[in-house]
Amino acid sequence: MLSLLLLLAAQEPAAPAWADHPALAPQVLRADLHFLASDELKGRRTGEMGARVAGEWIRNRFQRAGLQPLGDSWYQEFPAEPVHLDAEGTYLMVGEKRLDAGYDFLPHPTSPRGTVSGEAVFVGWGIEAPEYGYNDFEGIDLEGKIAVLFRWEPGAGDGEHAWRGRRMLPQSTLAEKVEACVERGAIAVLAATPPDPLQKPRANGAPFWPAHSQMWQMLQGPAITAMMPADELAATNFTAEDAVGQIFTIMQNSSPLGAEVPVGYLSPRAMRALLRKIGMESQEWIDANADSMSPNSFELPVDGMTVSVKTQPVDVVGRNYIGMLPGSDPELAQEYVVIGAHYDHVGFNEAGEIWNGADDNGSGTISLLAMMDAVAALPADQRPKRSLIFVAFSGEELGLIGSYQFLAGGFVDTSQIVGMVNMDMVGRAVESSVYVVGTQSAEGLADLVQAQGNGAGLRLRFDNEEFFDRSDQVGFYYSGIPIVFFNTDEHEDYHKPGDTADKILYEDMARICSVALGTIRALADRAERLPFVDAYDRLQPVYGQAAQLMIPFPVEWVDRLDY
Repeated sequence: MLSLLLLLAAQEPAAPAWADHPALAPQVLRADLHFLASDELKGRRTGEMGARVAGEWIRNRFQRAGLQPLGDSWYQEFPAEPVHLDAEGTYLMVGEKRLDAGYDFLPHPTSPRGTVSGEAVFVGWGIEAPEYGYNDFEGIDLEGKIAVLFRWEPGAGDGEHAWRGRRMLPQSTLAEKVEACVERGAIAVLAATPPDPLQKPRANGAPFWPAHSQMWQMLQGPAITAMMPADELAATNFTAEDAVGQIFTIMQNSSPLGAEVPVGYLSPRAMRALLRKIGMESQEWIDANADSMSPNSFELPVDGMTVSVKTQPVDVVGRNYIGMLPGSDPELAQEYVVIGAHYDHVGFNEAGEIWNGADDNGSGTISLLAMMDAVAALPADQRPKRSLIFVAFSGEELGLIGSYQFLAGGFVDTSQIVGMVNMDMVGRAVESSVYVVGTQSAEGLADLVQAQGNGAGLRLRFDNEEFFDRSDQVGFYYSGIPIVFFNTDEHEDYHKPGDTADKILYEDMARICSVALGTIRALADRAERLPFVDAYDRLQPVYGQAAQLMIPFPVEWVDRLDY
């Protein structure tokens, strides 16, 4: 092990001695956190004034450090509660026939809103797989047209098929299919579940839209209080309504497409009606495709299509604050390391109790700002080679909304993000111990972090992945990005008013910042990016495998939003 670390150290460029940097000094961290976790900010609940004040303070810090906004604004606004469809404004027109949102048509929850019209083209599975000599797009013009396709892939579920059969190809995800269509000029994408008597005949997506969800209806009654008693919810400043909202925001944001065009689902019945216009049954096309493994895409003989997606206004709006520090290498600067921390907490109640959230996650937010100040103070030619994107997420406590919205926002091509480092609850390191979660997401990542931690006075623990799904790094993993998550574990004040700034261990917090910043620098300066590894077996699922979501009930395979 020692020889391997020495080899890694020899390969990596020398990094500054961050441990002694004044921006990471414990007294600086203490002063900043005493403001962010003060009573005046009222617990920084997403959508409330305290969170807005905190966000604007963070924006000012970004500007003062010399960061650049990504786009025209320093912040990204997003709905921070369950989104409801506008029934009148959401529909599919096939020629003169209107399909309202419901049984035969539903938009993907992360679809862009808007209305587009064009000719329709059936593109089979919507897959290009050079490794199998297969391309559904060959000879097809999608420019300015609406792409219609089947979910899954050829031979899905057939263990004997030449394609992997049970283990799905990366190109089979809906995000990959949408991107492939958009690259070829498509203005909307519609996906249908192949016919199967064992699967639901309606359009996919119903569980995720309140007006069409049996789960939503069930949770409006006593079921939610049976699962989560009112006194337990009140202890964390949540109500039953809040809990239902959290469940559905998690569900709606669980599979961000990052799409630029409207995306929706068709029922098998609606797809069958389209294919019958050329005298073909859905199963007939699927069987012929499976036998020949030859693509068969074509324009659909319909008098145009219109896809319209509209949602109702929301009352609660969150804000992510985003700033970029350009890299020093002209070529590598087009790639990014994302550094994230959520600044929201759970607010205050009518009795005047305040959940200040000093550790959760004032500590992570202050760490992000301290690391930003340290690296931004370097001369431009001594900064990391790749660009750094600093994101202060909102909506984490409501279901990781902010991080998923960032990924869906299209600020940068996610394939250009080489790593994501998340700071969440790093202020109470018992016996100087800190969990380092997610390092199996890239080969050599754990060794890279350990090399930064040598001599730091911390006990880095790579043996606990309990919080893998519970903070803002998880969406990046699902996007195929290596992740590192620093966390010092829960404690007796977790989500309680007792989580105050006077209980933070600032010396250890400074050490954690030093290790995290060394990790960020190492990721940003490597000549070659660390390749992502799906070591947690979350991507390319086995056909028929239900989605893994942090909600108290399963979502069936057919209802997965990532396909």
